[in-house]
Amino acid sequence: MPSTKQIFDYFYQLEDEVTFIWSRGTWSVGKALFVPTRYIPFVIIPLTLFGSFAVNVGVHTCETLLYIIVVLEVVTISLSEGEWTYIGDPLI
Repeated sequence: MPSTKQIFDYFYQLEDEVTFIWSRGTWSVGKALFVPTRYIPFVIIPLTLFGSFAVNVGVHTCETLLYIIVVLEVVTISLSEGEWTYIGDPLI
């Protein structure tokens, strides 16, 4: 079950997250990419479970839910891949 794995993974890596991410006071690009990548799945999972197991839900609700899930997944995948092009980067 994906939600069980996500919860296990969160608590398994919590100590490292506190040590390497939250104990440092300043925000960096890495921290800004890590935080949404780490926590957006906690929004996606309940929405997916609702969409999978809800009964008597209207078509409009299903479509809206699908669009929200797809957008969140695209954002999460993009952030996790770290494929960003910076304007003015001398290497480009």
